[in-house]
Amino acid sequence: MLLMGGDGTLGLTCAFTNPEDSKALRKRLIASERAKFREFDGGSAPLTDPCDPLAPHGFFGIDQKKVVDAVTKWIKRREH
Repeated sequence: MLLMGGDGTLGLTCAFTNPEDSKALRKRLIASERAKFREFDGGSAPLTDPCDPLAPHGFFGIDQKKVVDAVTKWIKRREH
């Protein structure tokens, strides 16, 4: 399981996906050695509602290559 979150630099306002909750969930997944939490910093001011893609929830304004690379690396490790 790959959990991802922002650092809250812009203030994550989605009531359902708090980065601290994701970190706590990762700590409870002790039976899964493949469970990872990745945190990304930065981003742009949101252009949409908090849960839409053009906001911190959608990693808006964060270098998408960093996010895509993290997901790709995690998937490739799962294939082995």
